[in-house]
This record gives sequence, C-alpha cells and structure tokens, in this order.
Amino acid sequence: MSEFTPKALRTLCRSLPGSVEGYFGHPQLQNSHLYLPSSHLRALDPKAPLVVGMRGAGKTFWWQALFNNLNRAVQAAATAGRVHGRVVARACFGERTGQDDFPTPALFRDLLNTFSPEEIWRTIIGFHLFESQSALGTLSSWSQRAAWTRDNVEPFESELRSANQTLRTAGEFRLLMFDAMDTTSRQWQGDKGLQAILRALLALALEFRNYSAFGLKVFVRQDMLDSQVLAFPDASKLYNNKVELTWPRRELYGLLWQYLGNQAEGETFRNECHSLFQQRWQQAEDGGAWLAPPAMNQDEDLQEKVFIAMAGRWMGHNQRRGKTYSWLPNHLADAHAQTSPRSFLAAVLGAAENTPEDNRLALHFDGIKRGVQKASQIRVAEMAEDYPWVEKVMERLRGEVVPCEFGRLAEKWSSLDILGWVTRPDDDDSNPGRPLPGNLTGSDPKEFREALIQIGIFQSLHDGRINIPDVYRIGFGLGRRGGVRPVR
Repeated sequence: MSEFTPKALRTLCRSLPGSVEGYFGHPQLQNSHLYLPSSHLRALDPKAPLVVGMRGAGKTFWWQALFNNLNRAVQAAATAGRVHGRVVARACFGERTGQDDFPTPALFRDLLNTFSPEEIWRTIIGFHLFESQSALGTLSSWSQRAAWTRDNVEPFESELRSANQTLRTAGEFRLLMFDAMDTTSRQWQGDKGLQAILRALLALALEFRNYSAFGLKVFVRQDMLDSQVLAFPDASKLYNNKVELTWPRRELYGLLWQYLGNQAEGETFRNECHSLFQQRWQQAEDGGAWLAPPAMNQDEDLQEKVFIAMAGRWMGHNQRRGKTYSWLPNHLADAHAQTSPRSFLAAVLGAAENTPEDNRLALHFDGIKRGVQKASQIRVAEMAEDYPWVEKVMERLRGEVVPCEFGRLAEKWSSLDILGWVTRPDDDDSNPGRPLPGNLTGSDPKEFREALIQIGIFQSLHDGRINIPDVYRIGFGLGRRGGVRPVR
C-alpha cells in the first residue's frame, strides 16, 4: 500500500496554524496558502452584492483579500465579473484598516442615537464615492457628515450620479464592502437593532445595483437574514441571488493539500504526491505558491487514496468505525451539514500532535479523534464570541447524553432566569452583550430550542428528539453512546 514518509508528513501537519487567527489572517501574509474553492468564485464577483456563510467560512478573509488586492488570482476573479474597468475595492465597515474609512462599532452605535441606519450607511457610501472637495468630503467628523447627508437629500443624489459618471470615465468600478455586521448594535430588534441596521444596508445594496460604476458587497452570517431583515421591497431579488460560502469535503481536502504543499518543508509532500500517485505540483508563474494538480482538488477517489496514505483506511482496526476520509469532515459538520475550514485544519493539527512518533502512518485514528476534540473546543469558543448567551445555556446541559427528548433539556434550564437575564440593561455585566437571533425573548425554552436549531447547534430528529453534532457536543461536554468523548 502507498504510504507517505510518516515522520516528515507528521511534522508538516504539526506546522498547520495553531490558533483561530492563523487560519485566515491578513491575506497578504497568506499568499502561498490561498485556496480558492470553485464555489467561492462568485463571492469575488463585483456584481454579487450579498455573500453569506457560517462563522469561519471565509467571509472576512475574502473581504480582506479584495481590500488588500491579495494577488492576481483574486483580482482576476473579481475583474471577471460583469463590470467594465478595473475593480477598486474599498473597506466601508469591518475590521479596522488603520484609517478613518468608516466609524468604529462604538461610534456607529453612538450615531444611532441621532441618525437612522439608512442615513449612516448613505454617509459612509458617499464618503467613499465623492471627491474630497465635495461638501461631504470637507467635513471632519462622522456626525457632521451624517448630518449633511440627512439634510441634503437632493444634493446627495446628484453627487451619486456625478460620482458614477466620473468613475466610468476613469475606467474604474468601485466596490464598497461591508463586514462584521454583528458589531453595529447590541440589540436585535428596534430602530437601533441589528434587524433595522442590516435591512437598511441590504436595501441600499439592491437600490445601487442600478449604478454601473459602483456597487455594494455585504458579507453576513446566514442566521442573521430573518424575515424582518428581508422586509423591504424586492428583497427576494437580492436573497435569491446570494452567494453561499460552503466547504464541501473535496474543498476541505484541497485546502489541506495547499497548506501542506506550501509549508517550509513542503517539497517532501509534493515529491511523494508525484512518486506515489503520479500527481505533479506546479509553481505559480510568479514563482510564489505551489499549486496542487487539479485532480487532487476535484477527484474524491484520488483524495481518499492520498488521505489513506496519511492516516489509513479505517477509524479503527476494521471497517466498523468508518472510513477516515469521510469520518473526519462528517464529525466536524454542524446541524446544517456545514464544516468550517478552521475546524478541519485544527483537527488535522490535533491528530498529528496526538499521534505517537513510532506510528507506521503520519496520523493515527485515535489521534484524529483527539483532533476532533481540539477542533470542537475552538468551534465552541468561536460560537461564544458570536453568541455569548449560548455558552451559558449550553453549560446547563453538560453531562447529558444525546440524542434525547427535549423535555430533559428544558428541565435543565428550568432554574435559569431566562427572561430576566436576557432583558437586563446593556450595561449590566451579566448581559449577553450581543443580539439574540430572530424574535427570541427568553420567555420559553422552546424559543431557545428553535434558536439553537437555527444556528446549527441543535438538530431536530424525525422522532422529535434533539441531537447535537460532535463539533459542538464534545466541546460543550455532552455525551453520545459510542461517540467521541466530550471534553471534560
């Protein structure tokens, strides 16, 4: 049977990024690791205004990549969109750029005390489109700019038309990008809530599709797009044409090959791909990244053979535990069958760290199980950042065994003052600090069940019982008969 040199490949796997930030850090530092799934190409299209994906799917990474003009691959994908002229991307909200390009989250929330979400978004858009000598460009603060936008509706529209013509004449398409929507507010509903803020931005993204020389691109989590957010005319035109950032199994393994082949000692892996599987890597024309042969990224039968050479065929001593190639991504998927590339790479790293040095293969099946535990801890930590309330609610379920009847879980929550806790003022230290999804009020445990189903933690089975995918179950400390042990 074909096998990689175990120690060398294990060392490569141990050099995978060891932190959440390491997987998709600033793109200019990750050129050699850039992997563009075919399904993500449309996300770079300037004429695709809405990009959705789970946490860790790559929304912020592509936002950064476009803003930083990462490399020719990204720029070519963007320019291939249905636009005329070169694409120039501007960061209009998201991670700080070191410049006064848009209000900070704290300032944005303060502006909401005086201005509507639409007025704030129009102000930011105008700031990135109008020339510095325009009336808006001469003002020094965001509150002054927002006041001008509010009080000068007709001049603002005139400036938009003028900017569009100026850009067309210059042969430029200006792409205005928005990310990190969840930082704009600490509440979900109301005039200052996330629903209203996101609804206003998406309505503008649809409206401005009529301009030929500029457009908006909004990166957002799928769970944020509820019926109230999409309650504006013709919202279906935007939503039905959204780009979804998904990572099917073959793309996860394609990303892994890209990392392994471009590590400092990646030559050994590349050479053995050729000698064992007749797959010859090619270096990019600019002498930078090494590119895996297309078959290694597209042919799942070949991918499985490559991974078998790394980790063996079975998740045990025989077929009873399943195949390593499918077992790993399956046990990292959420309730919507979506797997984060961060979780996948973290699991491979953990598998290498927990494989004995004298193992015949680079990865041992018990090491892979430990890797899934590591990935689950990272995933749970990410979820706690997005939804601090989840950690407290799930803590009450620690030690339970799933699948189980929902009534057992509801009993665990019975002593929790859900309604009082959720409705505490924002300045209370025990407040969740981030908006709750949908219309969740905290008055009924069933609301939490539906919310946890919506964000992919709970899975409702056909018989009504609740299951929790391993990627969350393990990290939250719940058990499953015959499953990977939870983290204690």
